[in-house]
Amino acid sequence: MISTHRFARWLLCLLLTVALLRAADAPAVRIRAELDTKETVLVGQRLTLTVTLLAVGYYDGPTTFDLPSVSGLLILPPAGHAIVGNETIDGVTYTTQSHELSLIARRAGDFTLPALTVHYSVKTEPLAKQGTPGELKTDALTFKITTPPGAEKIGQLISARGLTAEEKWSPAPTATAHTGDAFVRTITFRADDVPGMAFPPFTVEKIPGLGIYPKPPQVTDHEDRGTLTGKRVETISYVCEQPGRLVIPAARFTWWDLESQSLRTVDFPAHTLEIALDPASARRLATEQRHARLEAALPWAGGALLTLAAAWLAVRLGAGPVVRRAVQRLHASFRSVPLSPLNPS
Repeated sequence: MISTHRFARWLLCLLLTVALLRAADAPAVRIRAELDTKETVLVGQRLTLTVTLLAVGYYDGPTTFDLPSVSGLLILPPAGHAIVGNETIDGVTYTTQSHELSLIARRAGDFTLPALTVHYSVKTEPLAKQGTPGELKTDALTFKITTPPGAEKIGQLISARGLTAEEKWSPAPTATAHTGDAFVRTITFRADDVPGMAFPPFTVEKIPGLGIYPKPPQVTDHEDRGTLTGKRVETISYVCEQPGRLVIPAARFTWWDLESQSLRTVDFPAHTLEIALDPASARRLATEQRHARLEAALPWAGGALLTLAAAWLAVRLGAGPVVRRAVQRLHASFRSVPLSPLNPS
């Protein structure tokens, strides 16, 4: 008869053996990809793709992704740190590492997200010097994107909650300005659950007489307690280069409000500038014009002085009658002479 103590030891050994066999048969690393498509996904709305690695062991080094290229779809890598946990499958305990990627569709329709390649490194012991690298592919996923009503003709649409778009000038553009004056325009887009890369660029057109110098945009993402906040800052410098009247045109940004289920607009007003020459340039231009007039008058003044000097000298030398006849002939040459008609009757 088997004692209770011996039976317990035998049962424990059996369970350990089964666990070891299951662990030996179980894959060392698994991968899982899930799309959050519980509700209708709109154009410009962030769609979260969660990729989870499950490893028997310990992760060593960063996990990286090879992202595919899909027409009309913006695919962004994880903005924050991975979420680490544990999960037991068929009696085998895995260490999990979850990453959230962002998908933003630029158009409506049916999409297929191809398999993503994930690179990782795992070590079996926490004190092991180096892990074993590997890679896995996710399954391809399909999903559908819908256009909000009334937004069919809007390009680069953003669908979000609590989106803000603010404009600041330094200094504020005034009605009167001078050449050389500069104005710096800063436009900031911000929204929760929208990556900064999803905001469309603020386009500027050429304006004659005005130098326009945009800086590279500042794009940042901040994650706090699972909430992603994206921001895009555009900085544009306007320099008055030529005098005259010019207009910095108005601009409008349209987005879809997921809270009110309606289109919202943000208007940036136009600015009219009357640009005059700066005082230093105006003085320099006036001086240049005076010099030009003097240079143009000098040959005539010199010729007149030479003529008067020659006449005075001739009179002094007793050639008065000759001079008078020469002047009379010169005067006669300037009198009008009637012309014969080209078509006589």
